[in-house]
Amino acid sequence: MTDPSILTQLALWDDALLPPKKSDNPRTLHAHWDDAARLPPCVTTSPTVMRCRELLGPLAWEQFPERNLARNYGQVSIPYATLAAATLVRLNENLPSIEPLFTFLVEHPGFIWLLGFPLSVAPTDPLGFNARASLRR
Repeated sequence: MTDPSILTQLALWDDALLPPKKSDNPRTLHAHWDDAARLPPCVTTSPTVMRCRELLGPLAWEQFPERNLARNYGQVSIPYATLAAATLVRLNENLPSIEPLFTFLVEHPGFIWLLGFPLSVAPTDPLGFNARASLRR
């Protein structure tokens, strides 16, 4: 399966066929810490989200290592930076496990947008996305 004739052909593949090395997601905490004018109302109207934005924003999130987002894990791949930021929010808010974090994120949907979770678009929702569906994808 890995004989030299197969391995030498890998370099001939077009880059468009290879999985992305970086997230297509332009929403990074650092970018939104620098430019608060681009934040949606679900972020700016929540004092809790804005407080955590100030805490986490200065970190260099764009330099965070990325996993293969094109690999099929049976569900949508969530970037490592998003998972790390959610864990930092969990620790900062003294949430003991993932289940209370899930509830906290649903109650503060601005975090879902700000941390970079893949959004489940819902045009009829006032937020423009479904918070629960975005976390369960």
